[in-house]
Amino acid sequence: MRSANLAGMYRDAGMTETSLGEAARAVTYDYANDSAHLFISDSFNEVRDPTRFNLRHETVWFSELLLANLLAPVGAGRLSQAVTAQEYSKLFEADGVGIASDTFARSDGQVWERGSQFGTFRNTEWALDFDYQHNNGVRPNNDLDRFEWYTTVKQQLTPQDTALLLVKYENYSSGDNFQYYDPMDPKYGYRPNFRFEEQQDPILIGGYQHEWSPGIRTLLLGGRLVNDQKFSDLQAPQLLLIENRGGAVTATDSQPLDVRLNDQLEIYTTEVNQIFQREKFSFVAGTLWQGGDFHFANSLSNSPLPASFLPPVVASYSEPFERVTGYGYLTVEPVEKLWLIGGVSYDHLEMPSNFRSLPQSGGTEDRELVGPKAALVWNPLPLATLRGIYSRSLGGVSLDESYRLEPAQLAGFAQAFRSVISESIAGSLGAPEYEVMALALDLNLGHGTYGGMQVERITSNVEQDIGVFRLENSRAPFKPSTTREYLDYDEQSLAVKLNQLLGERFVAGMNYRLTRAELLTSLPEIPVAALAGAIRDELSWLHQIGGYVLYNDPCGFFARFDARYYQQSNQGYTPAQQGDDFVQFDLRAGYRFARRRAELSVGILNLTGQDYRLNPLTVYSELPRERVLTTRCSIRF
Repeated sequence: MRSANLAGMYRDAGMTETSLGEAARAVTYDYANDSAHLFISDSFNEVRDPTRFNLRHETVWFSELLLANLLAPVGAGRLSQAVTAQEYSKLFEADGVGIASDTFARSDGQVWERGSQFGTFRNTEWALDFDYQHNNGVRPNNDLDRFEWYTTVKQQLTPQDTALLLVKYENYSSGDNFQYYDPMDPKYGYRPNFRFEEQQDPILIGGYQHEWSPGIRTLLLGGRLVNDQKFSDLQAPQLLLIENRGGAVTATDSQPLDVRLNDQLEIYTTEVNQIFQREKFSFVAGTLWQGGDFHFANSLSNSPLPASFLPPVVASYSEPFERVTGYGYLTVEPVEKLWLIGGVSYDHLEMPSNFRSLPQSGGTEDRELVGPKAALVWNPLPLATLRGIYSRSLGGVSLDESYRLEPAQLAGFAQAFRSVISESIAGSLGAPEYEVMALALDLNLGHGTYGGMQVERITSNVEQDIGVFRLENSRAPFKPSTTREYLDYDEQSLAVKLNQLLGERFVAGMNYRLTRAELLTSLPEIPVAALAGAIRDELSWLHQIGGYVLYNDPCGFFARFDARYYQQSNQGYTPAQQGDDFVQFDLRAGYRFARRRAELSVGILNLTGQDYRLNPLTVYSELPRERVLTTRCSIRF
């Protein structure tokens, strides 16, 4: 039963938020249980951005999946990432192999194919997974092609020892896939010549687990992380600073240049994690070391100014990277059904000071943070569970954040992220500081009624160098340089949900979410008199109201109707972004074969063909901009 996708059962009933609360309780009550970690990983998988553009939940999803695979004995887990629809036990299955495929296609040119070949033979388990996504895009230069390959092998060495090997390849190529308030209007930043490529060739991760006795386990994780990113654009605006003889910035300008950037990283990671669990408490402690090098190069050319004023730039750099982390988490049950979690982490990070912003520059900088942690899960009544968290943490600089054994969530709230500020707004950021405060009330009122409320505040603070060209002492030429930038992001949200099972076949539900996001951006070296955008305070409110009705018949037929209303208002933007309010309707229907060996479905998204304008400061998953026909075929043998 440990390989069953419990989150998928809630998904079929339209209750993904309820799934997350139940999974949080399972992990809190029994941290050493691999099935609980698989449950919460699958629950976070349901709320990941389908386009894999906004990476907010990537770290917590993958970290929990790693824990589940390390803790489970061979044959009792689910190594394959593609097999997510299987709901049935492997209790009576013998050794053997299996194949799974999931094909999804849309009439607007999106295709998604996921497949897996997996199996178990005696003390060995394996999964070969591939994930391919293609998107034609909704505007010129909006295409995307992504291919990922995972090879996962697990070996039961002794009844108490298991070893895990993960190999990942990725190839990603796209045009301008950033989100814009109006993607067809160039004044909002649409870039017709932007290209992006990324390769991971390959990532190697090894894991080892030893069970000393029930509830006492030692986990080891180590590996090699590699990433190669390339950007290019034509006539991209670059900031020019003009200084007086005293070194103060007195004026600014912007000039377009053809740009190229190449970032390569090679990082080695190792982590030791110890779990000690007894009936009324558990303790998790560990230490992480990561070290390696960043190699990066840039080229800027084709300036409209004479070369004597703004000469071409070709430069390359190599800088070290190192992260040291120590952490400890204690969970206790002082009274019946009240679980309290307390912990602390220490992070010290050395990283390149400017490897993303053009023109790049050499040098490193250090970051350090002591992060307190506190959480609770309290079930005072059978019908109510209260969950809460307070956490401070230091983020990573790239994919290094996702390969970790330190708890990435507490009480069902993520405390580790690849990004919080939308990359469409701020781009990729290095070592942001996060603070998470949240409280949730989960209700099971009986008679098939589920509900709840959640309030959450996430802040993210970033200090970074950005590339500029500087005219020193008012003497030509402009030289590559940097200036300091501060980003202070504050996101507050309120969510309410209600779900009702109507007999054995129907489910209805509704939810409401209000998000307030504010981003204060400042360039302290540049006076507002020289650059009006040196200080920007941008604010966005987004209301989302959703409702659904679904039908699941025991014979296999299912259908679902969704309605979603969005209303957004924005402040502090130049040019002004007035916001929007609109409704989209979706309809899906299909058939599941016995034991879910196959599933066929068709659907129509955005029935009325409603286009929209949404500011990406309030993070959202991309919605269809026209009426779209979808088809899906899933098989598993």
